[in-house]
Amino acid sequence: MASKHRRKKPEDKEKALRVHSWRRALERYGLDLTDELRKEIIDQIRSGKSTAVEKQSERLSIHDVHVAGQRVRVAYDKSRGALVTFLFLDDKDYAVTGEWPRGEVDGAAEGQRDNSVGGRARA
Repeated sequence: MASKHRRKKPEDKEKALRVHSWRRALERYGLDLTDELRKEIIDQIRSGKSTAVEKQSERLSIHDVHVAGQRVRVAYDKSRGALVTFLFLDDKDYAVTGEWPRGEVDGAAEGQRDNSVGGRARA
């Protein structure tokens, strides 16, 4: 019996990553992620000019980079050479404590922000 679920083609996955990272850059930092800006961020990561925050696997790592005069946190997929998403700068606090900071952050009430790499909301 054939599977009902179709696996994404590599080009579909790359397009999905581009769209997702563009949306998160705009939503979380107010950045319009152009192709030029995307390349600049990836170049910072590849050249070692970024600050490595965490290595989640052989494929995925979290980096702080400087863009348009501000520090932003991104998830980078080494095997695809692509940005996966933009994270809030305080995401590392969640990884250490398991709890989100209290109060409002970036205009979103506690428990309403979506800050995960996989796009799931946390309560």
